[in-house]
Amino acid sequence: MVEKYIYASTEILSAVLSFVAAAYLFLTSSYIKKQYLALGAIELFIGMSLSNYAICVCVLVMFMQALQDNVLTMIEQRDKIKRQDDELEDMRQRIALSQIKPHFLYNTLNSIYVLCDVDKEKAKYVVNNLADYLRQSIGSIESKEPIPFEKELEHTRVYLDIEKVRFDGRFDVEYRINATNFTIPALTVQPMAENAIKHGLCRRPNGEKGRLVISSDDCGDYFRICIEDNGIGFDVDEYNKTDSLPGEHIGLRNVRDRIKIMENADMLINSEIGKGTKIEIRIPKN
Repeated sequence: MVEKYIYASTEILSAVLSFVAAAYLFLTSSYIKKQYLALGAIELFIGMSLSNYAICVCVLVMFMQALQDNVLTMIEQRDKIKRQDDELEDMRQRIALSQIKPHFLYNTLNSIYVLCDVDKEKAKYVVNNLADYLRQSIGSIESKEPIPFEKELEHTRVYLDIEKVRFDGRFDVEYRINATNFTIPALTVQPMAENAIKHGLCRRPNGEKGRLVISSDDCGDYFRICIEDNGIGFDVDEYNKTDSLPGEHIGLRNVRDRIKIMENADMLINSEIGKGTKIEIRIPKN
């Protein structure tokens, strides 16, 4: 609101100064100037030539124009930040709500129901993990700032422990964590792990056992997080062509856009059909 008032004021002042400058320049025309010089009134009265006054006024006009341009830049930057905030809020809510899918809850509860008859201790373990998972997912809805990587990693561990029970050992998980002293947006690693299971590991032919590896490293100028699986893979070129369209890999796009806005981080995707997928997230230190 303040910027708009400043902008309007500079518009008015610039117009007035432009008019004054034009008037002075007009008065310096040969005919008018000769008339005034004949009387000798100008130099005696103001002690300064009209041309010098015109130069001063022109400088003022240029200054006001520069101020006006700065105000316009401030307004554009504010609007850009507002749009980014709105986009982040929308993506954050969509990703967070996607963690509480009805089919996931139904399948997990069904697994717990079965375990109650065959392995009560494991049933208790899954119930405890599900409670932690839901609590952390709801907490992520409220998290607008980046969180410690260790916290996101713990949320991912809880999710994967539930999925390993649900899928009855159809895949193994390996953690190679060499760096933890950095922050990332909430719900960054967990959706990548979910994508690896849903679209890669659980589609392996003949029920072959899959492997998911999550690693983190300090690479000097940036921190690197890798989520790698030996699932069925996908066509990266085709994914890039349909990048802006809804599809089964929309979770990748949501995470990529969020980490770019919040951390200026990059996501690299390398996938080969029949061999697996590797997703690398690079978070700059500065």
